[in-house]
Amino acid sequence: MLVSVLGTQTFADGDGREEIKTESRGTYYQKNGAHYVLYEEHAEGADQPIKTRLILRGGELRLSRSGYVCAELFFAAGKKNQTAYRTPFGEMTLTTHTSALEITESRDELRILVYYGTEMNGAYLADAKLEMRISSLI
Repeated sequence: MLVSVLGTQTFADGDGREEIKTESRGTYYQKNGAHYVLYEEHAEGADQPIKTRLILRGGELRLSRSGYVCAELFFAAGKKNQTAYRTPFGEMTLTTHTSALEITESRDELRILVYYGTEMNGAYLADAKLEMRISSLI
């Protein structure tokens, strides 16, 4: 499977906008009514990969990251989630406020679109959008 991710943040302090785009090969399977996607990313300057596991079930997305950064993010429309976000530079408290989660599923593709706001250590940070496309390599 090919996992394409586009993350966009518009910062609250007027410091502009940031886009991060990645493409990775990954593994996809279904189990007990949930979609699972596993893949690795290689961040610039990182000495180890970032392993990511997505679990999509019933209009909710759980995104677990381990390795160079560690976090357990949860997205569901209208929900707020707080997690520890660990980086090589230290640990921060990250809060997400999901305004919308859209899932589109077809025979050979899964698309996920998440709109959310973020707070870091209690201070509003950015409005964000996460676009994911999981597709076969055919």
